[in-house]
Amino acid sequence: MNVQQHHLEEYEEKKKDWESNWSDVEFSPTWRISKIPPEVQDAVDSGWFSPGALVVDIGCGTGEIASWLAQQGFNVLGIDYSQAAIEKAKSLHGEIQGKLEFKIVDICRQPLTSPGFNCLIDRGCFHIIPQVFSSDYLRTVASWCTPKARFLLLYATNRGSRLEFKSEERLRKEAIAYIKATFTPVFEITEIKTTVIERSPPDELAPALAVWMMPKEDQEESRKTWKQQQVKMGGKQTIRILVKGDRDAIDSLLPITQGAKKLDKSLQDLINEKSDRAFQIEIICEPGGRSDLWLQQLAEIPSLNEWHAFEQLGSFPSKQLETLLTEQSPTSLLAADIDIIVFSTQAEITKNLWQHSQTGYLINILEDWEQQLSEAEKQEFQQHFSPTGLLSVEQSQANFSQLIQLLKEKTGAYIICYNCCDFDPSDRTTNYHNIGETLRLRIQKLNLALLKLSMQEGISLIDVESLLAELGAAQHVTRGLDYSPEAYQVICQEFLRVITDVGFFENRPLLKQIGRRKD
Repeated sequence: MNVQQHHLEEYEEKKKDWESNWSDVEFSPTWRISKIPPEVQDAVDSGWFSPGALVVDIGCGTGEIASWLAQQGFNVLGIDYSQAAIEKAKSLHGEIQGKLEFKIVDICRQPLTSPGFNCLIDRGCFHIIPQVFSSDYLRTVASWCTPKARFLLLYATNRGSRLEFKSEERLRKEAIAYIKATFTPVFEITEIKTTVIERSPPDELAPALAVWMMPKEDQEESRKTWKQQQVKMGGKQTIRILVKGDRDAIDSLLPITQGAKKLDKSLQDLINEKSDRAFQIEIICEPGGRSDLWLQQLAEIPSLNEWHAFEQLGSFPSKQLETLLTEQSPTSLLAADIDIIVFSTQAEITKNLWQHSQTGYLINILEDWEQQLSEAEKQEFQQHFSPTGLLSVEQSQANFSQLIQLLKEKTGAYIICYNCCDFDPSDRTTNYHNIGETLRLRIQKLNLALLKLSMQEGISLIDVESLLAELGAAQHVTRGLDYSPEAYQVICQEFLRVITDVGFFENRPLLKQIGRRKD
């Protein structure tokens, strides 16, 4: 079973579970609300949701928010992919033609013909959708919006298992990055705030983000431009970029903001300036991992029966272990519609993974994982998992060589790697006698290995080391492997130059991956 099939089957299985739950007359979901979320109330009271507008409530469940909005004078459609949930919503609140209606709609798999919604609300739908289907969600939502529509998204940030060992702050940052990467190709995010989503006891409140969005003003005009010019990026209207790894790559391609102020321009901003808004970029962000984990992600995922064949693992029984390990799988590495795969290489020299003693499978957890577990849980975990240590540069080079060859065989994506800047403001070493490899030395060796890979495999490099040296590393490296907004802007400009040189903006099919043989 390949990764894509696994996620599709998992998605369909989850739909069946929801349907089974909602069909139970005694079922009461933990996320059922006792009062309308304050963000929804504020959107109505402030006029951000225009009075009397046509509203869609995405993932409406039993329709509490949809019904309340109808009582406030809005014309509301509540949608959910569970037939039982929709039937309960109709039973609880009734329907009034054109005023309050409920429909069965799978937003990721089923288009909905609509007159165009002025307002959209999603409380708790998008955050349960696998990343592999995020572009389907975005495509559907964007098609429903009128040009001046308002979209309020409430997104829980702590949905993961405790086995993920992620701090609340880290989860919040990853959620913000994921939301920006998903929605900014089409929507202007006007504000993101931390909030909570009401849960039934004992959970009560779950950390969340409230996100206010509007379609980009040029969206409709851009669509007209595409139709008139018949010019497509590499033969396509939109180019999809998958970014794997640490923050350096994603921060260079998306805008860095401080409050509502942009500190730099995104890749989409630069493309708009270059091509008079004729092309669109869609960025999929998959943070974390390193080359050996990515190779594992390209392998077959063991079936459920194989996991149950293992001995009982104390606090980590086979079902929990299966969940933990399959969460390490990619959502888009082998997706057929990915045009560019971008690898950050910072984790090659900084990241330690953990390996399961029986299966040999790798997992990616935070360095502060011990703070997330009790003493008993830590001991239990360490009985079954051990640290791999840092990769050697030789291991990284061999892994990337294999990874690139596999991707060339299985996808048509163009491959780009970021190297690293070796300047570290905290490193004042002048004599290296009897000193092991410092971060600076490891970076220099890795950069040389990446250069050799480019020569052998025909991938493109974003030479961060040279760019920062020219810009002034002392002023723009805030700490080891962390750069200023100005530095990320220069890196983004270089990325645009590279994909322009390769031919992504020409009115002809995309150039084949350099070095790829034709069968």
